[in-house]
This record gives sequence, structure tokens and C-alpha cells, in this order.
Amino acid sequence: MSLLATAIDNTTRFIGRLLAWLVLFMVTIQFAVVVARYVFGVGSLYAQESIVYMHAFLFMLASAYTLSEEGHVRVDIFYRSASPRYKAWVDLLGSVFLLIPVSAVIISASWPYVANSWRILESSMEVSGIPGVFLLKTAIPVFGMLMGAQGLVMALRSLAVLFRKPVAELVGAALLVLPLGLLIVWLTVDEGFDAAGRLLGRLSPDAAAAAVSGGEYVARLAADVCLVFFPIAGAVLVVAALAYGVTASSRLPEGATRA
Repeated sequence: MSLLATAIDNTTRFIGRLLAWLVLFMVTIQFAVVVARYVFGVGSLYAQESIVYMHAFLFMLASAYTLSEEGHVRVDIFYRSASPRYKAWVDLLGSVFLLIPVSAVIISASWPYVANSWRILESSMEVSGIPGVFLLKTAIPVFGMLMGAQGLVMALRSLAVLFRKPVAELVGAALLVLPLGLLIVWLTVDEGFDAAGRLLGRLSPDAAAAAVSGGEYVARLAADVCLVFFPIAGAVLVVAALAYGVTASSRLPEGATRA
């Protein structure tokens, strides 16, 4: 489980540091839009919408990185001076009963909405806008996934503080990773099967030849690949949790819980 926690942490930090560059791009484009509008009388809806996109991606997708760096606002009157075990219990209970369930609700509620947007490759309502509203909406479930994954990291590391390694890995696999994998499979399997059917149809030579636009064909192909990926990722989490659980249970000594 420690390897899983490290992998998630490294991923969220990479995403956060990469997205931090959007701040510079937002400021630059906003400055250029203002100058172009009020000095040269030229406007660009594409540029204005790009600022909205970058703002959404920055705050939605970098939230997990902020959480990993403990940058979110918190009331820590009692937490700050507490013992490591007290902090571990607070982090564990907060992750299991608040952060992860809310993240699951966000993913569950937004998944059909976003999947439909991908299915039709939803574009801007403006003719000269960005034809990527489906990408903008994708930030909603991805936000839930990243925050849920970071909550999983908090819970696993809290377990490592509270219990010895075999017990922590067994509890983490059985109560955290396994349910998360099953939840992902349950939420995405129907769309995944539909997308797999469409994907097989699109890969046929006749479908590729009949495509009106090569760019649209590739975009729809990529959309179906993404929809197929999520249930597979959930299944991988389930298998990994079962493997970790079996390995950890075989190494459980008597009196494994810490005093």
C-alpha cells in the first residue's frame, strides 16, 4: 500500500506543478485580451474562453496537489499541537467518512453528464468559441478522482501511523482500495461496454473510410478509449487490493496492533 500511496502522491504533485504554469498563461492572455480590446479594438472569443478553461483546470485539477501539501484552509486549533496518533485518527476519519464519500458522489453525479458530452464531442455555443466543452466538463469527475485518490493516500498513511505494516496494509486493502475499485467499476462499466462496442466499430476499415472528418474520427476514437479505460482501471485496483490483502494477511503476527 505504501507504493500505491507514493505513486498517487507523485502523480498529484506532477499534475499540480505542471498546472501551476497556467497561472502565467492566464495572466499573459488576459493582459493581451485587454490590450487588444481597448487599444486595438480587436476581440477574440477563443482567447477569452481559454482563460475560463485554464482557470477551471487550475483550481479543479490542482486541488489534490494543494491537499497533499496541506495548503487547504483548515481550523486546526486542536490539530496543530496534537500528537501524531491523534492527527492520524483525525486524518483517517476525515478521509474515510468525509473526503472519499463526497468525492465518490461528485464522480457518480457527474459521470453520465460528462460521458454524454464526450459522446457528442460537445462544443462551445459560440461559433468562434473553443470546440472542447467536453474537455472542460471532464474536469468535474477528474477532480473527484484526484481528491478521492489523495484522500486514500491520507488514510493509508494514517493507518501506517496507527498500526503495524501488515495490519495497515490489510485494512487499507480491504476497507479502502477494494471498495474504491469496485465503486469505479460500478460507476463506469455500462458506459465502458457501450464505448467498447463503438470502439470496435470505429476501428473497422469501413468506418474509418466513411468518416466525414479525420479530426472528428480521431476525437471520437479517443473519447471511447477514455471511457473504456476507467472500468479497466477500477478492475486493476480490485485485483491489486486482493493481492495486497492476501499478502498482508499471510504476514500477520499475533498481537499485530500497536500498543
